[in-house]
Parts: sequence; structure tokens; C-alpha cells
Amino acid sequence: MNHNNRSRRYAGLKVILAAMCCGTSAGCYLEFELIPVHGQVLFQGEPLQYGSVMFQPQGEGPLARGTIQADGTFVLGTESEDDGVRPGNCRVRITAFEAQRVIPQENHNQEIALGQSAIPAKYQSFGTSGVAVEITPELELPLVIELD
Repeated sequence: MNHNNRSRRYAGLKVILAAMCCGTSAGCYLEFELIPVHGQVLFQGEPLQYGSVMFQPQGEGPLARGTIQADGTFVLGTESEDDGVRPGNCRVRITAFEAQRVIPQENHNQEIALGQSAIPAKYQSFGTSGVAVEITPELELPLVIELD
């Protein structure tokens, strides 16, 4: 199933759930809608080949995460791998430690230290990365995050 079909199914399910709950004394409502987000991380103009991306909504809200693939691409998820991000302003952190590289299957039982980071340490923290994104339904995708 492709990404767009999953998004449509998820949106349809939320409409059904809202219709089932509305008008009840329980006061059912959907707390927030997730917006599908995918993109690519570039470091010094080249795709970052491994690591992870995390989006932290300002105020309260769950984190969204994604794994960076060999071509620098990622898909963000909050409750599942690719369901999206809560709308609003988000601070971003990115990690790219040697241990986050794809490990050959025969070596999965070995303990691996984090190792060197492929990017400057400032990107590892929401407070110091300097990367922020406003998540809206109109967000142009794929989202490109450029690190220097």
C-alpha cells in the first residue's frame, strides 16, 4: 500500500470515529490531526546517509520520528512509522552516529558503541539545532532539511 492510500484510509477512519462519538455525553473529539510528512536531509549539500530525525511540537504534544535512509530520505511518524506530525511549529533534532548505519544481518548480535557523529553536535539537540519547521496541510513536500 502506498503512502497516499494509507493517508486517505487514516483520514477516513478518523471521520468515522468522529461520527460515532459526536452527540454522546462522553464529549468525544479527536485531540489533533496528524499531517503526513516526508523529506530528505542534506549535509553540506549531500544526502545524509543514516541517522534519525525528530520533530518536537512547541508546547505539549507527542514527538514525531523518522529513520534516515541511505539516500537521505525519511518519513515521519508519531503513533506509527509513517502517520505524520502534529500541526504547528516544531523544533527539529537530527542524529547521525556511526551505530545508526545499516548493520549487516550477520553482525546484529554485536554490541555497537554510538561512534562518531557524521554531523556537528549542535544538531543533536532541539535547543541548539536551529532547525524549525511549521507543519501545516499546505507544507510543500518533500521537505528538505539542509545542514551546514
